[in-house]
Amino acid sequence: MATTDIVGGVEYEFGAQVRLSITVKQSGSLLDPSGEITIIIEEPDGTETTEIYDNGNGNVQRSDVGAYYYDWTISKVGIHEYRWKTASPIGVRESYFVALASRVANP
Repeated sequence: MATTDIVGGVEYEFGAQVRLSITVKQSGSLLDPSGEITIIIEEPDGTETTEIYDNGNGNVQRSDVGAYYYDWTISKVGIHEYRWKTASPIGVRESYFVALASRVANP
Protein backbone atom coordinates (compact mmCIF):
# COMPACT_ATOMS: atom_id res chain seq x y z
CA MET A 1 0.00 0.00 0.00
CA ALA A 2 1.35 3.42 -0.94
CA THR A 3 0.66 6.48 1.17
CA THR A 4 1.08 10.11 0.18
CA ASP A 5 2.68 12.88 2.24
CA ILE A 6 0.70 15.69 0.60
CA VAL A 7 -2.55 16.92 2.13
CA GLY A 8 -5.20 17.75 -0.47
CA GLY A 9 -6.37 21.30 -0.91
CA VAL A 10 -3.08 23.06 -0.25
CA GLU A 11 -2.83 26.42 -2.02
CA TYR A 12 0.21 27.59 -4.00
CA GLU A 13 0.96 30.69 -6.02
CA PHE A 14 0.98 30.64 -9.83
CA GLY A 15 4.54 29.89 -11.06
CA ALA A 16 5.61 28.07 -7.88
CA GLN A 17 7.38 24.73 -7.99
CA VAL A 18 5.49 22.11 -5.97
CA ARG A 19 7.11 18.92 -4.67
CA LEU A 20 4.61 16.06 -4.91
CA SER A 21 5.84 13.15 -2.83
CA ILE A 22 4.87 9.63 -1.91
CA THR A 23 6.09 7.09 0.59
CA VAL A 24 5.67 3.39 -0.10
CA LYS A 25 5.07 1.08 2.84
CA GLN A 26 4.11 -2.51 3.31
CA SER A 27 3.12 -3.78 6.75
CA GLY A 28 4.24 -0.42 8.16
CA SER A 29 7.79 -0.60 6.76
CA LEU A 30 9.20 1.62 4.03
CA LEU A 31 10.27 -0.25 0.92
CA ASP A 32 11.24 0.34 -2.67
CA PRO A 33 8.56 -1.14 -4.88
CA SER A 34 9.44 -3.35 -7.80
CA GLY A 35 8.32 -2.01 -11.16
CA GLU A 36 7.24 1.47 -12.09
CA ILE A 37 6.02 4.27 -9.88
CA THR A 38 3.77 6.61 -11.87
CA ILE A 39 2.34 10.04 -11.22
CA ILE A 40 -0.41 11.48 -13.41
CA ILE A 41 -1.13 15.19 -13.02
CA GLU A 42 -4.30 16.72 -14.44
CA GLU A 43 -4.24 20.47 -14.89
CA PRO A 44 -7.34 22.69 -14.61
CA ASP A 45 -7.91 22.60 -18.40
CA GLY A 46 -7.86 18.78 -18.47
CA THR A 47 -4.30 18.41 -19.81
CA GLU A 48 -2.65 15.31 -18.33
CA THR A 49 1.05 14.74 -17.75
CA THR A 50 2.40 11.30 -16.83
CA GLU A 51 5.84 10.80 -15.30
CA ILE A 52 7.49 7.59 -14.08
CA TYR A 53 10.25 6.15 -11.96
CA ASP A 54 11.51 2.83 -13.25
CA ASN A 55 14.71 1.69 -11.54
CA GLY A 56 16.24 5.15 -11.73
CA ASN A 57 14.84 6.08 -15.13
CA GLY A 58 12.22 8.78 -15.68
CA ASN A 59 11.56 12.15 -14.05
CA VAL A 60 10.22 10.89 -10.72
CA GLN A 61 13.10 10.90 -8.24
CA ARG A 62 13.96 8.60 -5.31
CA SER A 63 15.07 10.49 -2.17
CA ASP A 64 15.38 7.52 0.22
CA VAL A 65 14.11 3.99 0.75
CA GLY A 66 10.42 4.05 -0.13
CA ALA A 67 10.41 7.83 -0.68
CA TYR A 68 9.81 9.36 -4.12
CA TYR A 69 8.94 12.80 -5.46
CA TYR A 70 8.21 14.79 -8.56
CA ASP A 71 8.72 18.56 -8.85
CA TRP A 72 5.92 20.28 -10.79
CA THR A 73 6.03 23.92 -11.91
CA ILE A 74 2.59 25.50 -11.87
CA SER A 75 1.68 27.09 -15.20
CA LYS A 76 -2.12 27.21 -14.91
CA VAL A 77 -4.46 28.67 -12.31
CA GLY A 78 -7.04 26.38 -10.69
CA ILE A 79 -7.33 22.88 -9.26
CA HIS A 80 -4.59 20.39 -10.14
CA GLU A 81 -5.39 16.76 -9.40
CA TYR A 82 -2.79 14.03 -9.24
CA ARG A 83 -2.61 10.29 -8.83
CA TRP A 84 0.34 8.14 -7.72
CA LYS A 85 0.39 4.45 -8.68
CA THR A 86 2.81 1.70 -7.71
CA ALA A 87 3.03 -1.67 -9.43
CA SER A 88 4.22 -3.92 -6.60
CA PRO A 89 3.03 -3.57 -3.96
CA ILE A 90 -0.08 -2.35 -5.71
CA GLY A 91 -1.05 1.08 -4.43
CA VAL A 92 -2.94 4.17 -5.57
CA ARG A 93 -3.32 7.57 -3.93
CA GLU A 94 -5.03 10.66 -5.27
CA SER A 95 -4.93 14.23 -4.08
CA TYR A 96 -5.06 17.80 -5.38
CA PHE A 97 -3.74 21.29 -4.87
CA VAL A 98 -4.99 24.73 -5.89
CA ALA A 99 -2.95 27.21 -7.92
CA LEU A 100 -3.91 30.79 -7.10
CA ALA A 101 -3.88 33.63 -9.61
CA SER A 102 -1.20 36.25 -9.10
CA ARG A 103 -2.34 39.54 -7.64
CA VAL A 104 0.44 41.26 -9.56
CA ALA A 105 -0.51 42.36 -13.07
CA ASN A 106 2.46 40.65 -14.81
CA PRO A 107 3.96 37.99 -12.55
